[in-house]
Amino acid sequence: MANDLFDFEHLKGLKLSEYKKEFCKPAMIKAGKAGLVLMKYDIKARKKGAIYLSFKKLNLAKSAFEAIKADKSIHLIKRTALVNASYGKGEDGKSLVTLNILKGGLTAEEIQLGAEELFTQTILMGLKVTGISEDADQADQTADAATDASADDSTIKGLRKDFQNAKQMYKEVGKVDAKLKAKTMLDTWNLLENLMPKLENFISSSDNTAQVQTATKITEAAQTIKATLKPLIDKIKAKGKAKPSSEKSNSNLDSLASGISSKAAQLLKDYQGEISAIDGLTENLKSISQIA
Repeated sequence: MANDLFDFEHLKGLKLSEYKKEFCKPAMIKAGKAGLVLMKYDIKARKKGAIYLSFKKLNLAKSAFEAIKADKSIHLIKRTALVNASYGKGEDGKSLVTLNILKGGLTAEEIQLGAEELFTQTILMGLKVTGISEDADQADQTADAATDASADDSTIKGLRKDFQNAKQMYKEVGKVDAKLKAKTMLDTWNLLENLMPKLENFISSSDNTAQVQTATKITEAAQTIKATLKPLIDKIKAKGKAKPSSEKSNSNLDSLASGISSKAAQLLKDYQGEISAIDGLTENLKSISQIA
């Protein structure tokens, strides 16, 4: 539990399910006034994930942050952020956590991208990240502040949102009805196909180092999903090139008609005398023999 002497050894020894049970309850999160974000943090049986630790008071969070700063074996400061926390409602009316960065080596974009799934899927609250670390160079602070409302900032938010939409659709593949799986996979693939050139263009044209790093991480995550989907997409497209069932049905009917007409012609040839004795049968068989 969070206290003046936070037990990081205890945290590292927890299984993911135990961490979620102990630290991710919405009521506990809402009771906190501050917190620590740890990116690429290893806990038992889970490596390189996002961790959020909520503290009731800022001074408790600061003490834990200083412990990390003093002992690199706990975690790297460049992957750590000390934050203020506040709570409210998002535009969708759902609970929203707003984290404002105070210290550490993480940017708002890095936390938003890396910790959003933890908040939305486990803590069940939306996430908004603001602020600039006091530890950043003054020049970096000026550059970041200048781009808060810039086209670059708007663009990276749009790229991140597009990727989140694609990732959410990818997760639905395992949940939708079997008849909709192929369509869901294709829709996900198309979203990622449209996103990749936008990411490449942003990375090559932006001068904002932090945002380029974020775009690069989005690109890597998108490529991972695409690599998983590709063999399935290839099979779906291969099936699409196969002859449609309606064409197969028409082909079968043509074969059947040809067989019947041939049979009628053979009957006329082999049993002409017997057939001519039956009124109208010769004309009927002649008509059938000309179907094909």
